[in-house]
Parts: sequence; C-alpha cells; structure tokens
Amino acid sequence: MNVTETPVRLLQATTLPAVPADETAAPVLPAMQPGAPVFVNLDRGQSVTFAPPVATDGLYQFQTTGLLETGGAIRTRVNPSPQEAEGNGVGRNFLLQPYLREGDYQLTVQAQGHTAGHAGVSVAATPVMDAGVLAPNRPARLTLEPGTAAAYKFHIAADGTYSKSN
Repeated sequence: MNVTETPVRLLQATTLPAVPADETAAPVLPAMQPGAPVFVNLDRGQSVTFAPPVATDGLYQFQTTGLLETGGAIRTRVNPSPQEAEGNGVGRNFLLQPYLREGDYQLTVQAQGHTAGHAGVSVAATPVMDAGVLAPNRPARLTLEPGTAAAYKFHIAADGTYSKSN
C-alpha cells in the first residue's frame, strides 16, 4: 500500500492568489509616427525601445540620425529573433529596411562603442510602385530612385518546376 500526501496549495480546488495589475500590464512603449522623428539622449551602451506603427503590410525603413554610432533591432512580441543592424547607415547610424506584416513591433535603439549623446529615430513606409506584369521570354528592366521599391506580377499557367533562365 502506497500513501502520498498532496499539499493543500497544490490541489486543483485551491484558488490561485491574485496577481497585482501592475505586474500583469504590458509595458507602455513610446510611440513613433512616420515622418516625425523622435529624439533621444543615450548614454554609452544605453538602449531605448519604441512601438513603431505598422498598420499595413509593406516595406519600412527604420534609422537613426546624428553623430552617435547606433545599432537597432526590430522584433515582434512573439518572435524574439530580431532583424538587426549596427552602423550600416549614414555616418555610423543604423538602417533597417525590412518587409513587415501588419502588427505590433518593438524597435530597440542602442548607443554603440564609446558614443553617447543626442540621436533622432525615424520610421517611414517605403513606397512600392506597381511595375506591371512579367511575361515569359521578355526582359523587364526598371530604374528606381533610392528609398523606393517595385513589385512585379506574374502568371503561372501550369504546375511544374520552374527555374531562372540565363
């Protein structure tokens, strides 16, 4: 005969203690608006996280301006594996240009190296031009202005294996 003991606190009928509301609330992150940079002061290695607006699917550009060396990372609440960059923009600022689906994102900006000071942080939607339809055996060429993109449409008439032709 086996005898076991289950503490009262572990019984299914035992109610859980209430968790204070301030411990369950999501942190409120500073918002950003396209075309309106946010300015921050960063100490060495300090970071700040923003909630950038992503109301529609598309290409977005995140960057800093100023004299600091900066890094940036964009992530979702559920995907902690960010897209990130350091010092790849103008000067030693960061520049990220991802395709994002509509949703909630977090942009973290951090001072890199031995730099500290004032930086601007901005977000902009990248305009995507409709470049028309791609047709078989017809070349398609397009010249784009910096900071713009193009989307082509194409039709697949039959199931099969397709590859790039030379």
